[in-house]
Amino acid sequence: MTIWACQAGKDVYVEKPVSHNVWEGRKMVEAARTYERVVAAGTQRRSQLLTKQAVEFIKGGGLGKLHTGRCAVFRARDPIGTTSDDAPPQGVHYDLWLGPAPARPFNENRFHYTWHWFWDYGTSELGNNGIHVLDSLRWLMDRREHPRVVFSTGGLYERGEPTDQETPNTQYTTFQYADGVVLHCDVRGWFTESSDAGLYVYGTEVEDDA
Repeated sequence: MTIWACQAGKDVYVEKPVSHNVWEGRKMVEAARTYERVVAAGTQRRSQLLTKQAVEFIKGGGLGKLHTGRCAVFRARDPIGTTSDDAPPQGVHYDLWLGPAPARPFNENRFHYTWHWFWDYGTSELGNNGIHVLDSLRWLMDRREHPRVVFSTGGLYERGEPTDQETPNTQYTTFQYADGVVLHCDVRGWFTESSDAGLYVYGTEVEDDA
């Protein structure tokens, strides 16, 4: 849709995670440049006053030299179980909804909202909710370049019943940068520490809980 909007001469604000994969993202950049459009990408957290204040505090040297950052999302999700293929709901243009994804029969589990949990359309909980806090953490720590090393582990930890879900609901990812700075992003399928999200920045002066 971003590419179509650019072709139609429209500027675009697109929400996370921007694209389904790297190739699509590069095509979006190519379209924005070809049609000379403004394309902005972001999350709601970019507009939060507290996050902006934390960025200014850190930029002003409030934490000294930064070395480690951690972000987390603890989001309990109900199991989706299994469903059989069926006809699309009335009024749904299913071919348009599929877009460039592989053609498959309609299945309620692959539709709203649980399409996030299938590789053909979604990017797992890391790309769905983890990206909110990871984007904020990279902003707080002024990380504009790609990391040198990325390591990730996790899995789909259900409660024993069969499920159609393909993507992990729990994932732990570490990003190491060329200057030695390390970021950690934890995404878990259950609430933890009576909180559903958090940001932590560590510097040579003090830790900041954003």
